[in-house]
Amino acid sequence: MRPQRVTAVAAAVLALSAAVFPAGAPAAHAAEPPVVTNGSAPAVAVNVDGRAEVFVVGRDGAAYHVWDEEAGADRVRWSGWNRLDGVRLTDGLAAIRLNDDNLVVVGRRTGDGAVVYNRRHCWFGTVWCGWKVLSNGAMIGTPSLVTDAHSYAKVVVRGLDNRVYFAGQSGRGYDDWSGWNIAGGVPGTHGTPTVINQHQGHPVIFMAGPGGQAFVSTFNGSEFNLASRLQPFEKHWTGSGRYGAALMRTRNGERVPVVMASTSWQALFTRSFHPIGTNLGWTSWARTPGDPSGDLSGVTDHADGAAVMYGRFADFTYRRIRVTDGGLSGWAPIPNGTFSGDPVALSLAGRHWVFGRGMDGRVYFTQETAARQATWANWQLVSN
Repeated sequence: MRPQRVTAVAAAVLALSAAVFPAGAPAAHAAEPPVVTNGSAPAVAVNVDGRAEVFVVGRDGAAYHVWDEEAGADRVRWSGWNRLDGVRLTDGLAAIRLNDDNLVVVGRRTGDGAVVYNRRHCWFGTVWCGWKVLSNGAMIGTPSLVTDAHSYAKVVVRGLDNRVYFAGQSGRGYDDWSGWNIAGGVPGTHGTPTVINQHQGHPVIFMAGPGGQAFVSTFNGSEFNLASRLQPFEKHWTGSGRYGAALMRTRNGERVPVVMASTSWQALFTRSFHPIGTNLGWTSWARTPGDPSGDLSGVTDHADGAAVMYGRFADFTYRRIRVTDGGLSGWAPIPNGTFSGDPVALSLAGRHWVFGRGMDGRVYFTQETAARQATWANWQLVSN
């Protein structure tokens, strides 16, 4: 169903409902579902009560968000799209929820490339605090977000000198951020770094270095360690250089990272022998039985501990592949949809959800009909 233009009355109703649905109070005003600009993928966060909230950059350069007004996977009811006024953005967004439902969104400002952020729950309410510059300095590409062991946000992004940088919230307050610090020390990186949480909440960055080689850097509590190179291979990435990464649960219960890269030759993957932070060591890169293009999205299947990767193929469809301690599955299609952008996957309410930009530029979603099932719900617009 095509969402209709929100009227003044509907906008008033949405504003009144903010107290009832604290997952996202309406911003300055509502709008039609925007077309995602610059080929950027949507960003998705999960609210404290388990509801999804989706963020995009619209064709006008503004940030928009929409949230599910129903808790649970069996029924989804989206709010109208609402604009977070005050800044024009380029590339895409990243969003993450902190432990107390304080939600942080970051992006890059058009013009000077500065990383800016917005935060919900300003003054203990459900409103947004407004866009602020996180730290001075021009950056490249879409930032990534992760939390550390203390539930403070860390922003990871590539600088103009093609090194990876990070900035983090301090313990003094949500609006206190460190300056930019080099993460990993690898010169000549390209593409967007991938960051996940692993080993007692310590973030791990995967980055594409010189010659397309993969590097990994772990957070030691105050900074990211000097990066180490994974097993080398000869082919280069396709897409922006962002890897798919997710944790996999081994037979003895350890949670180890799995990394997958879409190359100009074939999708390759590697896994760690042990949790990062205990004992380093990686397998050689191995081929997958398929060739996705662009960036990959990884998620952990909490039912059986598999690392599941989602990718877009040459026919513009999405497919997924599972990596377990016992081996690798084939690429299984997610039917009845073609897409102009790469997938974004997450695990929510015991099921996998997938979001993507359709051929018309609008955002669509689907979910598994039940946990660990090979059947999917029909693709629907992320809208009311």
